[in-house]
Amino acid sequence: MLQEAGFVNIELVQETGFNASPKTKGVLIRARKSETLNAWEKEQKQIKTKFKVKQNSVDKKSGSG
Repeated sequence: MLQEAGFVNIELVQETGFNASPKTKGVLIRARKSETLNAWEKEQKQIKTKFKVKQNSVDKKSGSG
C-alpha cells in the first residue's frame, strides 16, 4: 500500500505499544516519498555541477587546469 502511494525505502521501525483495539497494533514506519528522493538527487547533481564549474575556473586561473 505504501509503495502504491509512491513511498520507497520503507522500514518498520518498531511497535509503539499503542494498540487502539485488540485487532490493531500501533507501529512506527519510516519511508521516503520517491518524488522527494528524486528532487534531492537532482539538487545534489546541480550542486556538484556548480562546484565543478567553479573548480575548473579556479584551476584555469591558477594554471593547474
